[in-house]
Amino acid sequence: MTNKSKLIEFTEIERNLIRYCVENELNRKKDTGDQTCAEILTPVYEKLLKLRKRELREGVNGEPMFV
Repeated sequence: MTNKSKLIEFTEIERNLIRYCVENELNRKKDTGDQTCAEILTPVYEKLLKLRKRELREGVNGEPMFV
């Protein structure tokens, strides 16, 4: 079991901001031809999108998340 005192809480707003920033940076790197950074950012962005879709599907949107 994870010790909650060691977890970091992310609110919905913070998760949306992180996803937005990663998406914009990914698009910028693709536009400038920086394939190395784009390859690094792509899986991170895909995981953030999956998380968002799951939140909406399960109706937990807006609840804090601990990581």
